[in-house]
Amino acid sequence: MSKRTLYAVRLDDHTPVGFFYALSLAELSMMVDEDDCDPAICEYHTVNTSGAIRWPDNDDWKMGEQDDRPSDKDWTPELEDWIHKREEKISAGVSFCRGMELGLGEYLYGQNIKGWKRLLDYERARIWGRENRGSRPR
Repeated sequence: MSKRTLYAVRLDDHTPVGFFYALSLAELSMMVDEDDCDPAICEYHTVNTSGAIRWPDNDDWKMGEQDDRPSDKDWTPELEDWIHKREEKISAGVSFCRGMELGLGEYLYGQNIKGWKRLLDYERARIWGRENRGSRPR
């Protein structure tokens, strides 16, 4: 089983893109691209600390359970509306655990993290990974 890595990704002007859990830099690049963001203008940082994303005091939705979700065979206005409402419920109660001992806080609450690297576009990352197995791009 391959090991996945958690990456923090931002634009080169330091605007946050998000956290991504990926098998490789090629997969990371593809995921960022699928998120409608050009990987060529992004930087990444490998998250090597523990972290938590929690939903304290939020009982408006159930994790891992399908509730009143409309059929998703086709993209419909009803499904789009349901997803939007679900995202609002999820984001309303999220907590990123501000304690610096919980890792993600250093990315979210103003720590000056060094060592960000330029993210390659998918094709360059895939080729680079094939040619340089076991090491990371600089």
